[in-house]
Amino acid sequence: MKGGFGCSPCCGEECLKADPNGTEQVASTTWWAQSFVTPGGGLTLYSVTVYIEGPYAGVIDNWALDLYTDNGASAPEDSHPDALEESLTSTASINPSGVTLLTWDSVGTPLTGNTRYWIVLRAVDLAYSMLWQHALFLNDACGKSPRGLSIDSGANWELPAEVSAPFKFYLN
Repeated sequence: MKGGFGCSPCCGEECLKADPNGTEQVASTTWWAQSFVTPGGGLTLYSVTVYIEGPYAGVIDNWALDLYTDNGASAPEDSHPDALEESLTSTASINPSGVTLLTWDSVGTPLTGNTRYWIVLRAVDLAYSMLWQHALFLNDACGKSPRGLSIDSGANWELPAEVSAPFKFYLN
């Protein structure tokens, strides 16, 4: 799918920057995940862009973005990342402070229509951390797909007690 799909009615960079934000920290063994459901016709994944806020340090290699399948739970509150579908790659440079859009590239993975997938942001070098921005408000434009938290490097997943609006991302 070219043109974008994700947490924004216009699915692009400017819309992601325009909305009010909150953040969650990705660090050490703390991984955050955001689910999404593909459109009926499916799509081919070329890249994922996430909205990150500093302060943070290091290079893009200190973090990884992965695509996971869903565990297949019938209730959204029971769903979580299940099997690794693809580890995406990036050569982006990172601004050590402020706000940055970071993009990870896919090999062109086909995603089945009407299917829940997860993007997982995790630290590779445990000495570094970053903040993944999310919208402040739950709204139909961003959807109501669950997001997940793992505090043990993906071994177990939970929905945070304060489930709120989704993380900011878009797919191309």
